[in-house]
Amino acid sequence: MSSLKQAEQERSPVALTSNLFFPHIGGVENSLLYLAKAYEELGYQPEVLTSDIPSGNQTALDAQERVRGVDVSRYEARGKGLMPSVVRSAYNAFKLYRNYHKKHPGAFMVCRYHYNQLLASLAGVQPTVYLVPGVIKFQNAPKYQQSAGIKYRLRWYYHHLLQLAALKRASHVAVFSHNMVEQLRQLGFKRDIHLTKPGVDLERFSPVDPAEKRRQRVAQGLSRNAEHHVFLCVGRCVGVKGFHLAIAALAEGPADAELWILGDGVDMPILKSLASRLQVSERVKFIGATSETERYYRLADTYILSSLYEPLGQTVLEALASGLPIIAFEPGKASGVNTASRDLMTDAHCTFVKHPDPQPLARAMEHHAAMSAQNYIACATANRQHAEQTFSWRKLAEDLKAIAKQPK
Repeated sequence: MSSLKQAEQERSPVALTSNLFFPHIGGVENSLLYLAKAYEELGYQPEVLTSDIPSGNQTALDAQERVRGVDVSRYEARGKGLMPSVVRSAYNAFKLYRNYHKKHPGAFMVCRYHYNQLLASLAGVQPTVYLVPGVIKFQNAPKYQQSAGIKYRLRWYYHHLLQLAALKRASHVAVFSHNMVEQLRQLGFKRDIHLTKPGVDLERFSPVDPAEKRRQRVAQGLSRNAEHHVFLCVGRCVGVKGFHLAIAALAEGPADAELWILGDGVDMPILKSLASRLQVSERVKFIGATSETERYYRLADTYILSSLYEPLGQTVLEALASGLPIIAFEPGKASGVNTASRDLMTDAHCTFVKHPDPQPLARAMEHHAAMSAQNYIACATANRQHAEQTFSWRKLAEDLKAIAKQPK
């Protein structure tokens, strides 16, 4: 046996699971990747267990492969013959988890999606740490959607019930914010909830000198005017992200500013129509989904967290690491905004807008666009330092391992 294979066998296994992984793009997918790399650095043998649901125009994903340096095993999620997809997907996921458990008895698993947490527990995987990405009852509530018919409501309630079952079956439950602790308590969840902090890639997301930003934006064809102040929003184009408020605020705010929206989703046509109706189409750039998000963080001037509900906000951490000043709505009962922004930042790092309306958001945008070079650099430096001192994937990996060792 080669020394490399022997070393791999001696490393303790750890599994990370969700319903999707790369090539899909999103906060959960990124968290699995960075946690896997952190565990590898800590001397573990990580493996991502996920579905073979393709992304975009892809027709199939390999059952076994290595993605960005991480071992990935996938279960087949599509139906065959008379067996519907939902049944076959559940059966194949159950089988994948059971086989992993037989091969690595006692190995712990970090779960980031309720469906997978439930099936892993039913397959006998113990211990599991359900690192909750969001509370479905609140995050996907119909009131946050531009249109929510009966089909959407039934799907929402179905996944709400699945999440309740997943919470009940998980060995341990962990969250990233006090806000999420309160939401789980509202569901009637009475067991211990472990509060931990997320991580961010400080090498991938890094600051750029303001003058260099302006030069590169024009050179890369992203902006026609080097003097424009560029605001950035990142996330899925759905109502809960509040991108419609950012577009409306741009129409009422600084005329020498642009808004970049990075992401895709069902509300993209609605948002484009809104920009056209408000006559700001030339100043709103819909970039779509991309795996190179760091490029746009580096070249933007200010990040806007326009979300009405956000259990964490990984994009906030990326903006902090990129040295961007930030604008966000003040969370709380008075505003009706349910985000974790106050868990991540203070007034020293963010301009908090009291109400989720275009007018006050426009005033905050005007303030940022008029910020002096000295104040901008001071804010950018403070935000970068905050990210460096507070958010670490390695620390999160260690925390989750410690949680898994605790008695249920």
